Amino acid sequence: MTLENPVAPVLFLVRDRGYLLTLDNWHNMGFGKAIASYSPDGRIVFANELKDVFSAEEIERFRRSVSSIWWRTETVYVRDGQQTVYIAMDGKGTELIVEPETGRWQQCEWRTKDTHQCRDSNASRT
Repeated sequence: MTLENPVAPVLFLVRDRGYLLTLDNWHNMGFGKAIASYSPDGRIVFANELKDVFSAEEIERFRRSVSSIWWRTETVYVRDGQQTVYIAMDGKGTELIVEPETGRWQQCEWRTKDTHQCRDSNASRT
């Protein structure tokens, strides 16, 4: 896999094992390969567009500016154990958990005050 027209990421994190996770493209947040991971030897592990993780309806609900889709907050960090990266999507507890080594992800949200629901696919769902 190669990235066409790569640009500088808005944010990047490096795990202890050397995996690099990048988020968004400078001046075009939410467009192109918004979430990408690279192995310690520079190989692309995965590169996802928002449509690979979210439905069209979900993407439409994200706040937009002239040049960007604001799909996440600034709260992003490598979680304890160094296996996953936490990405807060809003102030209501909606989050994306990403494994930089594998490309696996879970998007979780509170459905009710007692129900926290997660999914790991962008397939049709109810």
